[in-house]
Amino acid sequence: MSEPVTEDSYLALTACLQRVVIFAQSNTAMNPRPEDAVLAHWASQMQQLFVFQQRCLLLPAQESRQELETVSALYTGSQDGLLRLFYASPSPADALHWFDYQQEYKARLQQLQSLQLLWQWHQTFYKDLLNRFPHLPLPFPAEAICGPEGVDPSPASGATPQPDLHW
Repeated sequence: MSEPVTEDSYLALTACLQRVVIFAQSNTAMNPRPEDAVLAHWASQMQQLFVFQQRCLLLPAQESRQELETVSALYTGSQDGLLRLFYASPSPADALHWFDYQQEYKARLQQLQSLQLLWQWHQTFYKDLLNRFPHLPLPFPAEAICGPEGVDPSPASGATPQPDLHW
């Protein structure tokens, strides 16, 4: 990995993840509000990626193909969760003039900043992983791009992509 992650940064990422989850569970302005089970699953995926990165730093030659495939699969689900949290998070600007001594504004702003930090880490982590293991399997099945039987799911092809109802 290009930037070594110290124990402090691992703890900082874990604390950031916890702040994001607590905000998402407790803020009623989240739209749509994530279900607790889905949010817990996403947080678990992110935590597994944090642990894998730490393991790579401590034991750099110990990665197995199965482990790398698992990480690749975790990447897709956790990236989807991050994006959904970005879109569901309420805008800090909407709470800028609330009479709550700026508490809601600051909480919303901190949520977006925490999500941005997790997003940057997430992208850097996978990019570094691909640099180390260029033959790492793609993090999504080919059907996600081409659809079953190689059919392009874009609107121009006439096939309608199925919505994800997991969030």
